[in-house]
Amino acid sequence: MGVRMACGLISDLANELQANMVPYLDKLIKGLMHVLEDQQCDTASKLVAMIAIGDLCLVCEWHFNKYLPDVMKALKSACTASLNAKSNDEEQEKLFTQLRIALTECYISVLHGMNVEQEGVSGSTGIHEHALTMH
Repeated sequence: MGVRMACGLISDLANELQANMVPYLDKLIKGLMHVLEDQQCDTASKLVAMIAIGDLCLVCEWHFNKYLPDVMKALKSACTASLNAKSNDEEQEKLFTQLRIALTECYISVLHGMNVEQEGVSGSTGIHEHALTMH
């Protein structure tokens, strides 16, 4: 529960502090990626971590660009896992649905966050390049 709360707090801080989160991106993204990759973390924490990553991208915009390859790789992996997951358990199916929703929200946030201009140069170029290489 502590990990989930910490991830939720990151989302709350991002929404409140906006671009003031930029100096903390390295540590925050490292921690959130650890949550996504750690097999010991519960799925509910991973859902909140994905949303936090999307929130950080939205508020930090083009500053997020250097994290994009790793984030997109993790999201692609989670998408593949969620689409291949099948269960007869109603609770598990509910969790898979929540995972798909969180992934969709995260992708949308990343797309919006990266679709900004950086001093006259389109920041959307990076996201388009990553989208093309994801098949």
